[in-house]
Amino acid sequence: MRLLNQLSTFLSGIMVLTVCSLGIANANNEYALAEAKQPSSDAYEYARAARAEAEAARAQSNAAAVAAWGERDVAMEEAEAAMEAAAVAAWAERDVAME
Repeated sequence: MRLLNQLSTFLSGIMVLTVCSLGIANANNEYALAEAKQPSSDAYEYARAARAEAEAARAQSNAAAVAAWGERDVAMEEAEAAMEAAAVAAWAERDVAME
């Protein structure tokens, strides 16, 4: 009977220690998760700087695209003018040949 009482006390102690250690481990895990969820100020500043660089690069590429479109429009107008001049010259040459 005494052995059964000692065994029961021993197992109760192990259960209490297990529950306490699991509770502490769970609390530590929750604390670690809470720390991980809150971004550090360094990471925030790094992200802000990266976003500013990305926006500057986007603005620069947009400006380059607008300049390229402008150059394309000028080149197309020059090509259309050259085609019109060639057509007028061909008509004039044909008219001269017909006379």
